[in-house]
Amino acid sequence: MSGTYRRLGRATLPRAACLAAVLYAAGAAAADPPLRYDLGVGERLVYERRVRVLPLDGDSVVQRYSQQLQLWCLASDLKEDYFLAELIHVTDQHAEPARGALFHLDHRGRRRFPDEILARLRGLDPLFELLPLLPAPLDSDSSWLTEPDHFGRCWRCTRAPPTDDGPIRIDFVLEDPTGVSETCAVEQRGAYWFDAQAGIVTRIEAEWTDRHAQRRTLAVTRLHNRLKQDELWCHRRITEADKFLRTLRLEDRLLAQVTAGPTSVERILAHADRLWLELVTELPDRPESPLRRLARAHRMLLTKETGRYRERAALAREWLGAAAAHWSLQTSDGRTVRSEGMRDRYVLEYFWSADSLWSLRSFETLRQLQKAVPAEDVRVVCLNIDADVAAGRRAAQLCGTELTHVLAGPPVGGQPPRELPVFRLLDRNSRVLAVYFGWQPGLAEKISALTR
Repeated sequence: MSGTYRRLGRATLPRAACLAAVLYAAGAAAADPPLRYDLGVGERLVYERRVRVLPLDGDSVVQRYSQQLQLWCLASDLKEDYFLAELIHVTDQHAEPARGALFHLDHRGRRRFPDEILARLRGLDPLFELLPLLPAPLDSDSSWLTEPDHFGRCWRCTRAPPTDDGPIRIDFVLEDPTGVSETCAVEQRGAYWFDAQAGIVTRIEAEWTDRHAQRRTLAVTRLHNRLKQDELWCHRRITEADKFLRTLRLEDRLLAQVTAGPTSVERILAHADRLWLELVTELPDRPESPLRRLARAHRMLLTKETGRYRERAALAREWLGAAAAHWSLQTSDGRTVRSEGMRDRYVLEYFWSADSLWSLRSFETLRQLQKAVPAEDVRVVCLNIDADVAAGRRAAQLCGTELTHVLAGPPVGGQPPRELPVFRLLDRNSRVLAVYFGWQPGLAEKISALTR
């Protein structure tokens, strides 16, 4: 009897402790609800970001600049909000043309981009630092790993112990499963302060180290103002946003003609310029709409990049319809591969360099393409054109996993493409069917349309 009692007693003590822990956790959860963004329609957040660039081993400032960041909540429903974001870069009192994005955001910070915006996210990281991904309900309250962002990057977040009733400090460290950050020798860490009562980030401190460039970058972002626009203002901006996205779609169709065959680049660019001029003229300038600023800036960027589109057209004219040269090359693991053995189906050849960030980021796009397009229909081959074979091999091993790599080296008797990455699709007769330049988040859809 007493033995039975002791066994029951020993068995029930841990259960009691577990029950107490569960009750404590439940009480803590009730007192400390999950973090979530809480912005109403018309909310306008204005941030100031100050940046210093220093040597990796010193404190003398190499470069200094500031950025004004703005977020407008244009619409809201139970699942997500619709945002307009704007970034203005200021160096030596000179403000560069505005850049921005339209996107949907749920209350944890998960983003959903229109296709037209997703392809144009280059240089907009400071905007999305304002809206870090918050922990999921099942994540640990003290530490969590975020879901991958639009470039496949994740952050390890740790909630600092509470000190007072002020904003919650959350420390973060970049964890990049794509391997791109390790290849580029870039690390990031920092902290942000989240006001749980207001449902917004109020401050961010971040540091990047770049061992290749021997530089470190320090950035401090502060909430400068929280304002309110009326619903009529938001309704007008949503109408303008629809026109802005439509103009981007029309521009994409025009620019696709640059690499689709013989055509006049000047005629295409002039047509695209007229599209933006019409939009700028249509949008209000007193007071100026943020969408008008973005449209004006986009028109200026298009003019600035005329030379790049001419180069794209020249390379496309050289390749399209012609038979691609055959090759016999080594893979990154030392095997010899011949093109004849690869071209029994459609082949997507991908020219890349370890020195090109967008080349490295495109590996994840190619992995997604391999999942979306049957391997028996399309084969993907990555041709590294670096003179430094060791650098190309290392990059392939770190961030080009699950892909076939061959070390092509620089073109014999010619110059490598000035813009990387470059994709070209070949048919079973080695004829070049299509050419694409730059980061292509919608590549799988384009290839599927041509090979089905």
